[in-house]
Amino acid sequence: MPLGSPLSKLFWGPADHYVWPVKPLPEELRRARQSDVETLLMSGSIDVATPAEYAAHELLPYLQNGKQVVVSEAGHMDIHYLDTANTARLLTSFFSSGVPDESANAH
Repeated sequence: MPLGSPLSKLFWGPADHYVWPVKPLPEELRRARQSDVETLLMSGSIDVATPAEYAAHELLPYLQNGKQVVVSEAGHMDIHYLDTANTARLLTSFFSSGVPDESANAH
C-alpha cells in the first residue's frame, strides 16, 4: 500500500499523527489505462470485496487481450487456496498458450 494513499489514513490514524506527508496519488495513476498485454483476471464468484462483475465491466474493457476466469464458490483470497490444482492449471495453460484451461472450473 503506498504511504501516500488516502487509505493510509484509515489504517494509520489522523493526518496530524503522520511522520510522512500524506497526499493522494496523481490522477493519472488512479484510473485504468488501455493495454494490449495478454492479461488473465481471476475472480471469485462469491467475492464481495472485488466482485467479478466489477472486473468485467470496469477493468476488462481496458485490456484488449484480457481474459477473465470466474472461479466458482471462491472469495477474494480463496482462489489459490481452495483448489491449488485448478489454479495451477489455469495459470500454466494461460502462460503457455494464452488460453486458460477452465475444464476443472465449475460455473
